Amino acid sequence: MGFYYSRSFLAVARFSVSTMVTCFEGGRKLNVAFCAMRGKIRAMNNSITEFHLCLENIERELAQLGWDQAPALFALVNNQWLLESIPDSDDTPSEDRQLRESLLDNPGAMTAVLQDSHEDMEIEELINLIVFPEHVVGAALSIERIVVPPSVSDQAPDDPEKRDDFLMNHPQRDDIRVVAGVLRSGEKWCVIRSRSYDKDAAIITGDDLIDDLPELLMRTLTP
Repeated sequence: MGFYYSRSFLAVARFSVSTMVTCFEGGRKLNVAFCAMRGKIRAMNNSITEFHLCLENIERELAQLGWDQAPALFALVNNQWLLESIPDSDDTPSEDRQLRESLLDNPGAMTAVLQDSHEDMEIEELINLIVFPEHVVGAALSIERIVVPPSVSDQAPDDPEKRDDFLMNHPQRDDIRVVAGVLRSGEKWCVIRSRSYDKDAAIITGDDLIDDLPELLMRTLTP
């Protein structure tokens, strides 16, 4: 178990113009709704939930670490549960007391707990081995992918190695960081940042941007 991320921002914005691009990960071809051109920026609705805020805060924290990061899996828990799990006594370690004090500022918010990684295991393999306990209300995954316009993907060779080389070196290739999350209730949300538009104001959010990751994450919440 690793780091705790708590909410530390107020609002984000998104591009108002989006299109479909083709996304590649490990030789697999995927489709993703993504902004392909600069457009007007509009503020997000103020009714955004704590779940959405938690995922967007994960992405912002990861953005500070830069690009070319390994996939990261998070367990989502309510701050109230964390508060109840940390003893309020003189024997409580100072680190836990500091965490408790920070949680008291936002008892109704949600916290993401970074899970241990395994370098010798693909993220899909790891997720298939994990079933989170009941107090974990959701799960999130951060992963980087390559995106290209559909016209470029149509030109890619069929051979996996040649295709990867073609896409990696194509001038229209771009990288995106996807933070996808799900709740036990079935709600899903995605946050996408483009390497070519690497600004907080240019992140894209929505519940229908990526199809495969929410379905994969739901397995961690299903006994």
